[in-house]
Amino acid sequence: SDYSVCITALVKENRCYVTHVLRQKLDYPDLRRTAIEHALKHRADALIIENKGSGMQLLQEFSRGERGMPTAISFTPEHDKVTRMYAQCAKIEAGQLFLPRDAPWFAGFRTEVLQFPKGRYDDQVDSLSQLLTWVGERNAEVRFSADFGYGDYANRAVLTPPTAPPMKPNVIISTVRNGRSVNIPPE
Repeated sequence: SDYSVCITALVKENRCYVTHVLRQKLDYPDLRRTAIEHALKHRADALIIENKGSGMQLLQEFSRGERGMPTAISFTPEHDKVTRMYAQCAKIEAGQLFLPRDAPWFAGFRTEVLQFPKGRYDDQVDSLSQLLTWVGERNAEVRFSADFGYGDYANRAVLTPPTAPPMKPNVIISTVRNGRSVNIPPE
């Protein structure tokens, strides 16, 4: 079976701050349990689910509107994975995607993205393209909460409190120039 991937992100306007990547091989009962636990742990407001394979059953269960559960958003892929990711490259090149430097999942995620489409796996890339597509298409801002090292944000559902100091998360900004990945040092 393929890997199931869940990318957790804080989204502000068109900027996407990836806070966590979950990548596991799961059968349906474990997928359902893991999706619920992960959504509650990260206090997600929305859960993008591919309307294909086991995602169809997951969408049916999440659409029941259980109290405390995030809104299920059905994503029906159009075109092949390469075309879908290519359509999102401009957002990455424009600096709209931020990744934490020291995340335990970062090395594997980066390797898969840089090897795409010639690499062995593409599940994380596909999940990323779906997230970036949704960010570009959403009509209303959906808020996610995250702690970027300032513990006082951990229990707040807002992205940037009016009195909060500017956030400076540890991120690597990477772009592709002339077919090569180039890291841009943070300001």
